Amino acid sequence: MTNGVVPWLGLKLIGRGRNLQAIGARVTVEAGGAMQIEEVRGTSSYGAFHDLRLLFGLGQAKEASKVTVRWPDGKTTTHGPLAAGRYHELREE
Repeated sequence: MTNGVVPWLGLKLIGRGRNLQAIGARVTVEAGGAMQIEEVRGTSSYGAFHDLRLLFGLGQAKEASKVTVRWPDGKTTTHGPLAAGRYHELREE
């Protein structure tokens, strides 16, 4: 931890075809010996829409050693290491 701020990693996924928001994609982040899993969910209500970016706390890790994305069509891509403290844009290929 530096200056009271816990390292974080943000991800913005960009899908293909009709699902450019990658809704349904499942992301696994490995950092500092821990693993976290999150899914892109599209929820909304009248006059509002949920932020589709994903945010992960990394504990004491300065980077995510491995990020695995299972896209809605079933394909899997692996990325990393990815630096903490910023958003990364990952595109489905």
